[in-house]
Amino acid sequence: MSKRIRFCPRCMAIIGRKDTKCPSCGMEVSKMQEEAEKAEELKKTPEPTLAPETKAKETKEVVSSSSDGGLVVDTATAIEKEEEQQEREERLAEDAALRTPDKEIGTVVYEEPNQPAPKRHKHKSRQKEDKPEYTIDKNGEYNIDTSDVTYLDSSSYSAKKARGEYEPEKLKWWEIYKWADRKLAKRKIMKEVNKAARKTPVGIKRSTMIVLCILFGWMGAHSFYGRNYIRGTISLVGISIAMLVVNIPALYRIMGVFVGGGFGFVVVAMWLLDIIALIWGTYKYRISKLEFISNLNIETRAKIGRKYIHFDRHAFKAMEQKRMDKLNKKLEKKLKKQNEKQQKK
Repeated sequence: MSKRIRFCPRCMAIIGRKDTKCPSCGMEVSKMQEEAEKAEELKKTPEPTLAPETKAKETKEVVSSSSDGGLVVDTATAIEKEEEQQEREERLAEDAALRTPDKEIGTVVYEEPNQPAPKRHKHKSRQKEDKPEYTIDKNGEYNIDTSDVTYLDSSSYSAKKARGEYEPEKLKWWEIYKWADRKLAKRKIMKEVNKAARKTPVGIKRSTMIVLCILFGWMGAHSFYGRNYIRGTISLVGISIAMLVVNIPALYRIMGVFVGGGFGFVVVAMWLLDIIALIWGTYKYRISKLEFISNLNIETRAKIGRKYIHFDRHAFKAMEQKRMDKLNKKLEKKLKKQNEKQQKK
């Protein structure tokens, strides 16, 4: 039985049980086993080392003097010496072949036979995933493949889909397996949507968001500035209820610490999480989220929810145009004021 190779004899890279090739230099495991067996054979057979006394004896046996005074050469011992020398040279050549790499190892080509094998790459730190993964259709729409997490999703062409009148299949109460299938697909798509939502929209400054969040985040000021109106309304209403319950004795007797302290705790927790998200760069903007969803094709949008079926690029542009008009008006007012000040000077 051949022993399991733990290290590559060429680059000393660690080899797993299921690996068929070296992950660093591309050498096959079968070749490694052959080379290991040859190395063991070389270790078992000791090299013929001759002591000085034996050498002197051999020379005496090979060359001896005859009775007539001439020299007699023993050809048998000379032939044996030549064979031993040849075997020694062959062993040295095999040992050198084991140490020198081949000309082609995987996709890397070596020009010189004695060139050393490539060094192992150091462990690279895992980069933060901040870009969504999607493919682009012929129409320029984004498509997120969910076939690896779903089992019952079957997409087929129809005229309604082409006209944008796509409607998902209505599930009956016993079709729990289909409902779970949709949940898995939605969860994968929403991961990519949340990655895209981290992009700072046009007209919103991240530095302003951080300042507003630190100073007035407990009121939801940064959420209103970033157009996250639902989150801002929750913060404002929650802190208002908490302050009313705590400051008015009648309400405090009825509701107590549970209502006032509960709303206050939720608002403070949201505030602290938003500060960390803004500094870390993981804060999610509603505008960036809707922009990414509007670029998805109709089938992918339907997997997220029915309300996004008709939310295509045209709907997002119409909504975004109103926001850009407001920003342009503010810029025009600033420019007018600056021009007026310059004229007065």
